[in-house]
Amino acid sequence: MIGMNNICPTCGCEEAQVTAEALKNGCTVVCPICGAYFVSDEAIFEMKCNEVASWLYYHKKYAEDNKGIKSFYDITVNDFKKTNPNNITLGEISNWYPKTFSDKVDSFLLYLHKKTKYMGQMFLIQPDEQSVAFFSIVKANSNDLVVRNSHNNFFITYLREQKLIDNKEDYTEFCLAPNGYKRVDELQKNNPNNRDVFIAMSFDPKNDDTKNALKKGIIEAGFLPRIMSEEIHGKQIVPMMFRIIRESQLLVMDVTDPNYGAYYEAGYALGQGKEVIITCRKQEFDNPNNKPHFDIAQKQILVWEDYDDLKLRLSEWIKAISG
Repeated sequence: MIGMNNICPTCGCEEAQVTAEALKNGCTVVCPICGAYFVSDEAIFEMKCNEVASWLYYHKKYAEDNKGIKSFYDITVNDFKKTNPNNITLGEISNWYPKTFSDKVDSFLLYLHKKTKYMGQMFLIQPDEQSVAFFSIVKANSNDLVVRNSHNNFFITYLREQKLIDNKEDYTEFCLAPNGYKRVDELQKNNPNNRDVFIAMSFDPKNDDTKNALKKGIIEAGFLPRIMSEEIHGKQIVPMMFRIIRESQLLVMDVTDPNYGAYYEAGYALGQGKEVIITCRKQEFDNPNNKPHFDIAQKQILVWEDYDDLKLRLSEWIKAISG
């Protein structure tokens, strides 16, 4: 069983709480840097730890902060077990992880912006935490302090010289500067590097297999599925939904189980000039009493036979659209 030494298996933080989960063949981790998550024994040997640590930091830590829950320095393993953490695949993490320096800078600015409640708000980011926030190749507790500090200082110096952030002289507190807000505005309006695909459908539990097939198809195409039912947030859902659709490259709507909310989301995406892919199971598509709504009857529809067919054809369709 891995992770029995209270060291976070992804970022290396030595202040984590680690509990073995024998029945699940893995362990539950509550880390002050990455947040709370479950990791299997098998996965830990496959994953690129720095990529996983950054994903956890950018997604789960931010989500918990915005829900007003106690900080990760105070949360306990028992607190975490009361929640339902999303099951994230290594493919999703790899697709999300920024590949270039510019993408890493943009990811950090967007993250800082989402945390900011008022202009000029400072955020404390300690050196160990910076290793994850700035996408370092070394773990938070790495003995190679020269590499870690060099990476962090280079990242911060660039942000300061470009006047994207303001920070205190000790390099541990940060806030967005006017140029940072300007860059965020540009990214939110049009970000060609965004790999998000919004899924609109009925989220009745009976449609879980369809949802999972859609997610797998999107991931295999090299993109990231975004689903409102899996978003952890403490904000009003409609404005957040609109923001995610605006930031997404395209929208996939499954109409096998008709849902007026999905039509509404697809209409908003079309109004934003987004590509919309419509999918429907053949059994329902061929049923004259259950055909898609007339508003989309003239649009090309991906009609699928089974879940493997849906995954494969959706992946190919997205690849064709994205070039």
